[in-house]
Amino acid sequence: MEEPFCYVAIPLGIKPDPGSGATIDFDRIFTTLIRPAVEEAGLPCIRADDLHLPASSIIQAEIFRAISGSVVMIGDLTTLNPNVLYEVGIRHGLVPMGTVLMRSWSTPLPFNLSMVMTVGYPLEHGSIPESHLSETRAALTRAVQLVRSETRLTSPVFSLVPEIEQAVPDVKRRTEKLRAAWQPNFRVLMRSPGKPSAHLLVEQLKNKNSINELSQQLKIVESQAQSLANEAPELIPNILESYRYASDWEGLIRFAYQLEPERRQSKMVAQELALALGRLNHVDQAIDVMLRLKEQHPDDPEVLVILGWSYRQRYFTEGNAEDLDQAISAYQQAFELNPTDWHTGMQALTLLSQRRDNSAQSELSDLLPRVKQALETGNQGYPEHAWNFWDVATNLELSILAKNWEGAMNSAKIAASKATAQWQMEMVGSEVSQLASNLTAEESREMETVREVLQGTAHG
Repeated sequence: MEEPFCYVAIPLGIKPDPGSGATIDFDRIFTTLIRPAVEEAGLPCIRADDLHLPASSIIQAEIFRAISGSVVMIGDLTTLNPNVLYEVGIRHGLVPMGTVLMRSWSTPLPFNLSMVMTVGYPLEHGSIPESHLSETRAALTRAVQLVRSETRLTSPVFSLVPEIEQAVPDVKRRTEKLRAAWQPNFRVLMRSPGKPSAHLLVEQLKNKNSINELSQQLKIVESQAQSLANEAPELIPNILESYRYASDWEGLIRFAYQLEPERRQSKMVAQELALALGRLNHVDQAIDVMLRLKEQHPDDPEVLVILGWSYRQRYFTEGNAEDLDQAISAYQQAFELNPTDWHTGMQALTLLSQRRDNSAQSELSDLLPRVKQALETGNQGYPEHAWNFWDVATNLELSILAKNWEGAMNSAKIAASKATAQWQMEMVGSEVSQLASNLTAEESREMETVREVLQGTAHG
């Protein structure tokens, strides 16, 4: 996404109001109030389910990057959702400015946020009355414009504890670096007197408005990799992110291998290097990089996820059963270390479904209910129709693996009703197709009915 942007921390789907008991449609609040207000202020607007997550990503990492990287973040405190409160706390601890809080008029503010100004809105029967929508949207637009145009602190942490700025030197520059870590083209890295020449070299990337121009500038950066890394090592994450943005995997690999071994073997660089190698089908090298990294970080879920992804790539290329087992093992270990991450557990289940031996079926039967429980717990026990699209899609896959065809049909219908773009349904259809092995004739007919719903061709 081009810088700047606004990240919105908000409950997803339909949630009950603990105070009134009414159900609140937060998707409607986002689409009718928040997104139009933010776009009116001149910013693109995203929330957690807008983040594109490849198999090698951990969703929490992408959310944290969005929290720290957004020029404005909005937190909707209505219902005092724990995830929203946690994300607002992270934002206040990391970024001094650019945060807007909002809430329904009936939502009480927690004591630690009682001094923070909020944009309020009325709720009637779980939605904002049409008579108040335009006025509330205008108020939110003004609030976003205000925090962008002023240097006023919006974090109570930095406002009430001014000495924290001494504990975190050069807060503004630190904030810009956090945003740059999300942005691939360095538009927030500004020149200032006394900066080393490496910063001036990297700064030129902010003026590149096309992938081709960006790639040409990256070649200049690459030619000075050693001196740049020694002069300003804090820029390395930003440079790697820029290579990713340009999909210049060969350039990323060349840049990484020019770094000194100690820097190249750091967790951040090694992971980016392995992902780039894997995308160019240099999977053997990617696995070697991740195995060395695993020796340093044996209990790091993110390392295990990328290692599993690498073995998975080689399995689907060469069909070696040992690679399949290694991929399953890595994903299972990652899930054991972080049992709330159902995405990782789902990867392990999908790969287990590729095996046809009794042992795999036993492992699948043991793991499946735990992944489903993690998914349901993550959605706080709310009914499936209140979940976001991708969680419904995951539940669909879990139902297929469990041969629960009634549940699969229900999830497919909910997913079809929630999809906002054709590519979403196509992606889910592709994932479902991978689960079509080892089916009886009757199960294949059930699967075809599910596919028809996903394709929009089912009738009745």
